[in-house]
Amino acid sequence: MAIDFEQARKLFPITENFAYFLANAKSPLPKPVADAAHEMIDQLASLAAIPMALSKPLIDETREKVARLIGCDADEVAFSRNTAEGVLWLAQSIPWKQGDEALLTRREYPSLVYPFLAQQHYGMKVVLVEQDNRRITPEAIKKGITDRTRLVAVSWPQFDTGQRCDLKAISEICHERDIVFLVDPIQCLGSIRLNVREMGIDCLSAGTHKALLGLPGLGIFYCRKSLLEKLRPVHIGWGSLEKEIGNDYDTSSYDKEPARGARRYEEGCKDLVGIAALNAGLSLIEEIGIDNIERRLKEMTDYLCEQAEAKGCEITSPRKGNEWSGIVLIRLPKQDPLDLAEELQGQSILAHAMRGCLITGLNFYNNKEDVDRLMAHIEAG
Repeated sequence: MAIDFEQARKLFPITENFAYFLANAKSPLPKPVADAAHEMIDQLASLAAIPMALSKPLIDETREKVARLIGCDADEVAFSRNTAEGVLWLAQSIPWKQGDEALLTRREYPSLVYPFLAQQHYGMKVVLVEQDNRRITPEAIKKGITDRTRLVAVSWPQFDTGQRCDLKAISEICHERDIVFLVDPIQCLGSIRLNVREMGIDCLSAGTHKALLGLPGLGIFYCRKSLLEKLRPVHIGWGSLEKEIGNDYDTSSYDKEPARGARRYEEGCKDLVGIAALNAGLSLIEEIGIDNIERRLKEMTDYLCEQAEAKGCEITSPRKGNEWSGIVLIRLPKQDPLDLAEELQGQSILAHAMRGCLITGLNFYNNKEDVDRLMAHIEAG
């Protein structure tokens, strides 16, 4: 089905004034998402506890939409505050033993690393292996695995290169050795198809404020059912129980079972504003279609690369095969990227600089006119 992306673009008010290349930092809110958040705030303001009491259908519906997006069952999904909290849930729930190892690569984003560093007081160890020419490869992961490796964690894509590693190949390496495989897909979950069953992902954690089109302060956490049974239920509150607390608030006994699914991590009150926003963002993604979004993203990033290379720029982000993403790093032939990013801001073009490059993050609301505006400020080499 043909999608009118120019009409979809009009749902994002920021595009009226800005050429926005910061999708890798924060998605601009589309109007339906902002409206859903405002509606929930209005309900909480005018009806106080009533929306909280009546929120279960919204929460269940949103959980189902997350499950459809990533290809799992709804009871394998929990709502967190952000990417790091979901990673912490897993890191703290694994019954680490002396000498156990968690394997990550150097240059990873801190949200994926610090939760495991904090577990080293149990006697486990974080092992950081070198990437292969700024790429995470199955070979690099396999090289770092030992007989004490209990977990492997990767981002998809990498925040500072845009590279998407081969998740299926890495998961096969892990599962041959009974190693847990954790993925942080915050940079492209919602803009590029990801299926946890097909890719063999055991756990996933991602904030909702990027390609999921939601608000900061909410995240999603997925954990495979069979793995949940092996984890320690250390994040338990009244909201974590299999049998939910009723209106009688019975406290005669605390002998209650944690929820069998991932909901056991949801200790108490949920972020209803964030969930309402996520629900609307997922509806928009479903309406457009994740495959259509992915094709549009490839088209726009290819156009960006072509135009940049025509000016003598070097594209340092991997673009071959399935390694490409919406993050594109551009090495400029003449200008300093930090100075250019500042100059662009004054022209209502938003991008930023990193690793000696201009870094751009795109999504389906970008068009060729955005790219042309950006290229007009790049001096040809």
